[in-house]
Amino acid sequence: MGNNRQKKNETDNKIEYDKLFFEKLDENSLPQIMTFKDVAVMLQVSLASVYRWSSKGYFDSCKVKLGGGLVRIHRNLLIKELFFRSFNNNRKD
Repeated sequence: MGNNRQKKNETDNKIEYDKLFFEKLDENSLPQIMTFKDVAVMLQVSLASVYRWSSKGYFDSCKVKLGGGLVRIHRNLLIKELFFRSFNNNRKD
């Protein structure tokens, strides 16, 4: 029984890995309002990185605060924030 469970977990992990690295992420593949896990998948970073960046205020302009302390990230605002932050950091005036 334990061996079957291990094989199922390995299969599930392979599917998640394939989704991360082989499926094209397009505008409609992630929800408009994303969890931190969705953000990690989109940016291809660890969930810990997303939480760390959030605590540093990197997502303040794109956060959607829900009741009960829940926070979500607005996908399109995040993309704009990342684009402009990158653009402004790479400018050579």
